Amino acid sequence: MLVGIPPYYDNDRDVLFYNIINEDLEIPSYISRDARDLIVRLMDRNPITRLGTNGAAEIKKHRWFRTINWHDVINKKLDPPLPYLKRKVKVGNGQVIISNPLDFEKERMMLENDPNF
Repeated sequence: MLVGIPPYYDNDRDVLFYNIINEDLEIPSYISRDARDLIVRLMDRNPITRLGTNGAAEIKKHRWFRTINWHDVINKKLDPPLPYLKRKVKVGNGQVIISNPLDFEKERMMLENDPNF
């Protein structure tokens, strides 16, 4: 989500899997040091040393999340990062954004079903 495409991405599935196994992780230079560290540690090929191996709490303690109040997240006290749109809204370059409440509902249900998030 920070870069716009998944790591190792390729349209060809076989190439994608080859990249995952063999290629170095490429992170754009505009990604912050903390975000870069988070991505590298989440993408560690060694499952024993990968960030999150010991549970979601390990990920939540990473310095990239230092400004997140997890208590507020759990208690749904944070404003969403994107506003809820009840209608079509024109944005600066002429695009029309249509919010889909079902997308937010699916995400909410997934989070509610995960005791670690």
